[in-house]
Amino acid sequence: MDDRRLESDVNILKRRYDTLNNIVNNLKNQDNEETKKAPTMIIQPDKFVDINTFTEFQKNYIKDNNILSIRIEENKRAIDELREAFKEKVNPQELRHLEEYMLNKLDEFKISAAKKFADKLDSMKNAKYLETQVSI
Repeated sequence: MDDRRLESDVNILKRRYDTLNNIVNNLKNQDNEETKKAPTMIIQPDKFVDINTFTEFQKNYIKDNNILSIRIEENKRAIDELREAFKEKVNPQELRHLEEYMLNKLDEFKISAAKKFADKLDSMKNAKYLETQVSI
């Protein structure tokens, strides 16, 4: 009985070996087919840029980038100067008074718009938007 069992086990192992061997062979064949299908890169000289052209472009790009950064800094300085000038020329109390005055006028607008226009919801949304713009 042990001989039969041993023979059976050997047969099972042989079948497993054959199955694994077939799988490995299939994988090798697939690898070979994929490498055959892989496109080869053909270098076409007319699709590349001359090195002199590229270096000229690079120099111009760097120069333009530097000019752009200078302009950005100039604009930042100008904005800061305008802010400082605005702070010097405008009294904060007058600014708050102007804001209150505009908010009062907006409240009056809301009341008159509610009486005059049929689309009250849309009018109120527009008035609320104006109010947020004034409060900024």
